[in-house]
Amino acid sequence: MDDDVVIRLDGLTKKFDDLVAVDGVDLNIPRGEIFGLLGPNGAGKTTIIRMLGGLTHPTAGGATVLGLDIVKDTSEVKSRIGVVPQNNVLDRDINVRQNLSYHAKLHGIPAGDIEGKIDEVLTFTELTAKRDAKIDELSGGMKRRLVVAKAMMHSPEVLILDEPTTGLDPQSRRLVWDKVMSLRDRGITIILTTHYMDEADALCDKIGIIDHGKVIALGTPDELKAQLGHEILLIAQLKVEARARIVEALEDKPFAHDVSMEGNKLHFRTDDKKAAATHLLANYADDVETLQFREPSLEDVFIELTGRELRE
Repeated sequence: MDDDVVIRLDGLTKKFDDLVAVDGVDLNIPRGEIFGLLGPNGAGKTTIIRMLGGLTHPTAGGATVLGLDIVKDTSEVKSRIGVVPQNNVLDRDINVRQNLSYHAKLHGIPAGDIEGKIDEVLTFTELTAKRDAKIDELSGGMKRRLVVAKAMMHSPEVLILDEPTTGLDPQSRRLVWDKVMSLRDRGITIILTTHYMDEADALCDKIGIIDHGKVIALGTPDELKAQLGHEILLIAQLKVEARARIVEALEDKPFAHDVSMEGNKLHFRTDDKKAAATHLLANYADDVETLQFREPSLEDVFIELTGRELRE
């Protein structure tokens, strides 16, 4: 194994009857990297995570984690990775310390080491004061941090974070971000799935966008955003009675690309900000209520690659 590659996917494929959920995915994830796995609902992200975690086996191809085959060495792979699932898998009938202790015993941590390890992970996740609290006494953010603490109890070398901040308030999200980056600084390799594009942009060293079971884009956040070229997004709030007329008029203008109304706002991409603004203000000054420009975002890339239709 290349010492720098911790997770290797080689033609990884999973079929469910006639449905191809994961279609020949190749990926190499280096040690100490936060790798974002992004895609619409049903794109194949969860199936990849389940295969890496030993919960289901590939139909074809394969993968290794820390040089271990995910099929032949499933038990050892499980012992060396940590998983933070979408749901808070916590026992509500016992307190915080007991949840962590039970998880430690499942992973065979020696009894004499358990309390020290509990102290360590609670300090890291800033939950020491909640050591004896029942699960229902914790806020949503505390529960997510406790799930992270639980996943860290056996000192994993790889951590899979499946939508770790869904439903959290902004302060709790930021605290989880800080902890994720601290884990990366410790040399832990992380796979992150998220529907928050700002989260992926802030945290990930590299991102793979997957759709219909295939990786359709791969690169750093900046590299992916650069795929949209030098165009910027113009957003204008228009008076209701002028919207259809202005959209129709812009469709044949060379400086306006992908013209659309999104809610009550006009959106189009342009590589000539001055021409676009001058045209709108010179011809429709009374109809334009607000006007702003925005640099391309990871969300723009995601929508460009996967489309705008809702996936269920």
